[in-house]
Amino acid sequence: MFATTMSAGEKLTIRDITGSKFSAKMVNGMNPISGTDTYARIEGKKIVSYSFKTGKQVSVLFDADNTSCGPPSLSGSSRREAML
Repeated sequence: MFATTMSAGEKLTIRDITGSKFSAKMVNGMNPISGTDTYARIEGKKIVSYSFKTGKQVSVLFDADNTSCGPPSLSGSSRREAML
């Protein structure tokens, strides 16, 4: 989405193009992390943070392949106690 639209009768100038008249309100795929100089992107099954300054990966915030759903598995006496 652009900040401004033009009608067919208006002149387009270099200043319009290089200035802020047609700047994007947001960049898809880059989600700033509040209070930091990093942004997050979804990459497959991961949410990864990157530095705005360097563009390099800072950390993996979430990895679905390393996440288990549901209760931990119980064995032996722990299973009997959990059922009581």
